[in-house]
Amino acid sequence: MPNNLEWLEDWYQRQCDGDWEHTQGIRLESLRRRGWRLTISLEGTSAENIAPNRLNFGTSGEEWIDCSICEARFEGAGDPRRLEQIIGVFRKWVEDRGNLSNSPEGRVADEIGANGPCRIP
Repeated sequence: MPNNLEWLEDWYQRQCDGDWEHTQGIRLESLRRRGWRLTISLEGTSAENIAPNRLNFGTSGEEWIDCSICEARFEGAGDPRRLEQIIGVFRKWVEDRGNLSNSPEGRVADEIGANGPCRIP
């Protein structure tokens, strides 16, 4: 089974149709508050119709992750050690079509409220 980065590479290749990768695609950027932001346009992809969802938790101090799917876009952000986990949340949502209810991530989301504003601060 591929790791999360290999899975994302494969998913990306399957979405490339000569247009999506130029007009939509994936963006990875660093945050001013130390961390990562991963934005993936779902418009025109196999994941386009995933229900809106939100996952947000902090473990201690500077350890945090915040992921959402809203308006045909995945946004994930987290501390500098959470990039692989952000990709993993996206993978889980795509593979389970947005249903996290049976996973540890889903239980955390249920506890804090999976629904919330779409935009990650």
